[in-house]
Amino acid sequence: MHLHKQNLIIILAAFSLLSSCVYHFDLDKISEVPKLTVYSYPGSGDTTVVRLSHSLPVYDKGMRMYGLKGRDIRLEVNDIAVPLLWTEDSLPGVPAKSYYVVQPYETSDRVRLTASVEGVKAVSAFTIIPAPFPLNAVKINT
Repeated sequence: MHLHKQNLIIILAAFSLLSSCVYHFDLDKISEVPKLTVYSYPGSGDTTVVRLSHSLPVYDKGMRMYGLKGRDIRLEVNDIAVPLLWTEDSLPGVPAKSYYVVQPYETSDRVRLTASVEGVKAVSAFTIIPAPFPLNAVKINT
């Protein structure tokens, strides 16, 4: 009988700790302006893809729009402009409605990307290509 009483006390204590409050707020009243988002990964491969889209505010119930065409999109490697190509259809390794360039990068290359789309604030990014990880061998100890 004593064990039952202890279990009941533990269950009641757990319920009191796990009870929660409910707070309702209206997301439709948040007036967030969509932002330009850019997906790009200049890395060890020879193809760099650049995809533009709008951010999707929390109150928006619509679909995110991928593959926006930029009003002004520029890729520079070591301060030299690199022409970006546009594709409507998907290519191997390149999704449809994307910009891309086929160019390998070297260690310490400086890559700068700027993009703008009508009605949205422009964005830019900068990176320096790091040296490859010095992995010489892999050993598995059993």
